[in-house]
Amino acid sequence: MSSQQSKLADEIRGFFPSPHRVIAILATVDAERNFAPETRPMTLMESGWHFYVATGTGTRKAREMRTHAKVAALATFRNEKFSGYLRLSGAAEPVDDPSERKRIADSASYNLECRWKGGAGDPDLAFFHIVPERMEYMRPGDDDANDVTNALLGAPCAGGGGEQDGRWTRYVITLSRTNKPMTEALVRRHVAHLKELDRQGRLVLCGPFQGHKGGMVIVRADSLEEAKAIAEADPFVKEGAETYELRAWELSCEQNNHMGMG
Repeated sequence: MSSQQSKLADEIRGFFPSPHRVIAILATVDAERNFAPETRPMTLMESGWHFYVATGTGTRKAREMRTHAKVAALATFRNEKFSGYLRLSGAAEPVDDPSERKRIADSASYNLECRWKGGAGDPDLAFFHIVPERMEYMRPGDDDANDVTNALLGAPCAGGGGEQDGRWTRYVITLSRTNKPMTEALVRRHVAHLKELDRQGRLVLCGPFQGHKGGMVIVRADSLEEAKAIAEADPFVKEGAETYELRAWELSCEQNNHMGMG
């Protein structure tokens, strides 16, 4: 993402009432009514230009997103004279891990406990990740929208992953085994954590070391604090089976002219 693209991201977020939260019209389809379209206002939580919604497990929109994943959303805003919008389309995927739900809600300053007394783990809470396939932005005063998908999500960079939010920084989480036994159930929860990071577009690389008890996870995050939250949400770390060390890593590749030295 160039400085111009980073400026665009900041410009769009500047219209949000909260830096990572916006009210939008969410569109779904009802497969039980011949795929009739349905719309309603919803709070969208944003993280790395991926979006998330929270709703009750028994709501019609939750049923519709589980049955037919294709969704769209439209957030409108205005400046002193003109209106504009951010429009996105993609696929909705359930997020079942309470720690991941809490991390997303906290990063968007969205208080789940106000609606669900059990918080992120409440059985009446349904949480969905909207994986964007296309995003369009119409700046207030413009006549039409522009496709900003690549500008916001970042273009691929050789060596793994795309740049986000104007930086070439990745975060390296080094995991080391403790004496606590490693169970199959725990490994499966760890893998589910990694799969969710991958669905969010945050996982760059991961895997175990050879000849050493432990492994490495490289992620994209908006800050060191967010990367720390990702590391501490790993079931291996939460249950004491592994400890972690966290490092910020500057990516050197052709697209950034090898940090200006190429």
